[in-house]
Amino acid sequence: MENRITGHTKLYCLIGSPVGHSGSPAMYNYSFARTGVDGAYLAFDVPLDQVGKAIEAIKTFQVKGFKIISMKSVRQPG
Repeated sequence: MENRITGHTKLYCLIGSPVGHSGSPAMYNYSFARTGVDGAYLAFDVPLDQVGKAIEAIKTFQVKGFKIISMKSVRQPG
């Protein structure tokens, strides 16, 4: 992926906690590469009480798209 990151690459992300299990970065980055989209998709583990700050950072960094997940949207084992 490093070979395709430029000064024009658009950032997309997933925020929430937990995000380590998510397949979204692999899926989106594969799709971006296959279709020639100059974008990168990352997952950021952000605790619920910090989501507001994360959204402010998203605005500052001009992230082009993002998704928020919460513990309630993640199926717990057992």
